[in-house]
Amino acid sequence: MQHWAQTILDDSFWLTAPPPEHVRNGLERLVRLVEGSTHHVFRSKEIEQLADNLAEVEDMEEFAQLLSQLTIETGFQNYMIFIIREAQGLTSKARILTSLKEQWIKKYQAGGYQFIDPVMLKAHSSDGYFDFSETEASGPLVESFWQDAENHNVGRNGICFATTRQNGLRIGLSLYSVSNKEKVHEIKRLHGYDLYHISEIVFDSFSFLSSGPSIPEGVLNIDEIRFLRNLAISSNPSDLLKANARWGSTETMQKSIRLKLGVRSAYQAVAIAASKGWFNSLPYDKNDIISTPRALNGIQDFEPVEAE
Repeated sequence: MQHWAQTILDDSFWLTAPPPEHVRNGLERLVRLVEGSTHHVFRSKEIEQLADNLAEVEDMEEFAQLLSQLTIETGFQNYMIFIIREAQGLTSKARILTSLKEQWIKKYQAGGYQFIDPVMLKAHSSDGYFDFSETEASGPLVESFWQDAENHNVGRNGICFATTRQNGLRIGLSLYSVSNKEKVHEIKRLHGYDLYHISEIVFDSFSFLSSGPSIPEGVLNIDEIRFLRNLAISSNPSDLLKANARWGSTETMQKSIRLKLGVRSAYQAVAIAASKGWFNSLPYDKNDIISTPRALNGIQDFEPVEAE
């Protein structure tokens, strides 16, 4: 990804009166110094301050507010940070944080769009960053998905950053735009270098803020796996073991799980499910998703504009 300093240098050559050679040489030297620096130099003080705040954030609400500010500051309208695969032996209290409207979130979940969304699919295997326009998935289902997204004021253009952390956690950050792809390319040209650096800070902070309790590493059905995941992240697991659920009493559920896995307790089953990575195969549930608080989100009521 091109450094912003090089972008400024390139733009200077489009001035009506080209700068003298000594000015051009000086600018080129500045570009080399900035690009070669071991310390990341941000394009603006505002972006630098946002990056510092994101690195030091201590609660999810403040984190969501900062992400909304970053999204607007860089020319996008919405964001979504999402966990694709959880770390070995760990589970997260939240797998998605987004500024997208609740109506779209419900439609996304109900429609099983995580298995159709071309950005989500590409993020499963592509490291680094990519343009939404670079996704390879196509066909009637994908086009129907994009049309549905546009009907909910979710643009089909944007950029996504995805990576696998050292602990095995795979995570992505999408920034959405209702503008055309040419406008997104311009945003990427101006802010892409900084956003790539900031995405690593975002991943670190979200991993920390959403981390659940540590647990060690047959095939269960989806309801049984979700029950074990809820047990793993519950602050009162003993209460959950006694409660009634929509699929029947939890005692009936626990007995079925113990028989299938050959264990004596639900906690042993949790350890096995986590170590096998079964939680990663669950469709996103409404309890996995955190929406930006309405009072903090200045872009919830964003109205689409015609692409330039």
